[in-house]
Amino acid sequence: MALHEQVSWPVEGVLMVMPFDPQLHAPGSQARNGRCHWSDHDAEATWSVVWRGSRWAVCDTDLIAFARSELASEQDSQP
Repeated sequence: MALHEQVSWPVEGVLMVMPFDPQLHAPGSQARNGRCHWSDHDAEATWSVVWRGSRWAVCDTDLIAFARSELASEQDSQP
């Protein structure tokens, strides 16, 4: 059993990153097919990211940009 199967995935404000695992993504999705789907380029996904219950497949280039963007949008929405 993989470690991620033992992890409870909280919904509220948690950013989790692990090496790309197609089993974490919806069947038939671009992410499950191993393609980065955070930005508009065609690149191989190297990371599976979970943020507030949503799952993303991202490449090395987009990992930091994704985290910065998502965390900034969360901070902007707080009172």
